[in-house]
Amino acid sequence: MDYARTILGLPVPRVLAWSANPDEIGSEYIVMGKSAGIELYTKWDDMKREGVRNVIEQILEAEKRFAGNAFSQIGGIYYRNDVDSSLRDRPLLSRGRVSEWE
Repeated sequence: MDYARTILGLPVPRVLAWSANPDEIGSEYIVMGKSAGIELYTKWDDMKREGVRNVIEQILEAEKRFAGNAFSQIGGIYYRNDVDSSLRDRPLLSRGRVSEWE
């Protein structure tokens, strides 16, 4: 979520707390802030063609941002300090871009 928000610039909720360690409370968790706006399903049936097209274009733009980054590995995205030390030298992106995520 933080990657989508800070690196890709997508309007996703802010992450308030999270843990990938199930030992803390018995499960992994993520707590997010409330997003601005309204749920799309409440308006979809009443939207005119141009509104639907606008929504689809926004979804495609978000997909394009994700697809524009070629990751060097598969799996989840974690902050560098949250992975095993043996993984910290591997780049996040295959293009060699360096960030706090790597």
